Amino acid sequence: SDLNQNFKIKTRVWLANKLSGELVADHDPMGRPTLLERLKRGGVGKQKMISKKSNTTTSTTNDDNNNNSNTNKNSLLQVTHLKTIGRLDMMTEGLVVVTNDGTYARNMELPKHKLHRSYRVRVHGRITKDKLQTMRNGCHIDNTRYKGMKVHLEMASTKSSFNNKKKNKRIHSKAITRVRGGATNTWLRITCIEGKNRQIRKIMNHLGLTVTRLIRISFGDYDLNTIPPGMAIEVPCKPLENQKKRGNLLNSQKHKQINYSSHFQNNKPQQQPQAQHDPNNPVIDERASPIEWVRNS
Repeated sequence: SDLNQNFKIKTRVWLANKLSGELVADHDPMGRPTLLERLKRGGVGKQKMISKKSNTTTSTTNDDNNNNSNTNKNSLLQVTHLKTIGRLDMMTEGLVVVTNDGTYARNMELPKHKLHRSYRVRVHGRITKDKLQTMRNGCHIDNTRYKGMKVHLEMASTKSSFNNKKKNKRIHSKAITRVRGGATNTWLRITCIEGKNRQIRKIMNHLGLTVTRLIRISFGDYDLNTIPPGMAIEVPCKPLENQKKRGNLLNSQKHKQINYSSHFQNNKPQQQPQAQHDPNNPVIDERASPIEWVRNS
């Protein structure tokens, strides 16, 4: 108790890009691969030496502990227990936020805070206007109510197409034809404020769509960015009260519901205006992008 009064353990946060086929767990009795075990082997959450006087941290080894035992009696070893903020099912990929602070993790998960969770979802089946509207309005499945989600289609355009009106028109026309004709696979961008078990998969299955790939790209103000699959990096902790990506989605999605109605009309699609760059809805480029590590600041 005396030690706890002399220092406060710093809340630490790591962002990990979960691999498909991993469990989000400390250990699996069946021997299946788990995210937390792999992160620990890679050094995430490694022990730190904390000084009670300066409240600074430094990495340690066993030799360091022996050498410092006589010279720094005001230091102690912090053992980090990793906790995930939210969970992903075994086949889902993407962002998992990991922390050493159980209270912070619990507050981030509380439904009342309505933190936004964003996903890229590839579905197999026919996309219709009615199905998109059901996703946005919410639905009941097996006596469970799922709130409406923010949903829009990802078009197969690139950044360079914004500078070429003819090329952009050609790509956009192909995208409309593909969706209207019942594409075998379509990418959706979905944002929800709930973390119910297998929520997106259940809703898609309810609508006759099969999820063939599911990638979480953000949780609250934490973004996956271009962290490579299987990798993790420590980032500054973002206090819950300062996070902007939270709250109801209904007001922010009203204008989105109008944009895609023309995709499902039988008449020839009208000429679309030249797309403008929107930082809140970045263009998805399916091509590989160079690795850009999250900066610690």
